[in-house]
Amino acid sequence: MSGEDRRVRVWDLRTGTPFKEFRGHTDVIYTLSFNQSSSMLASGKSINTFVVMF
Repeated sequence: MSGEDRRVRVWDLRTGTPFKEFRGHTDVIYTLSFNQSSSMLASGKSINTFVVMF
């Protein structure tokens, strides 16, 4: 997860390295949520704004 740099990074826990990075927020990111099949990721900030990433 990210925060102040407005990027979301998904990490490979086996290797300890990031394998995907998402950009698109214009403010600090406060929340993340995957859908049930983990094929989509939504991120949000404090003012009712979210971004859906694939």
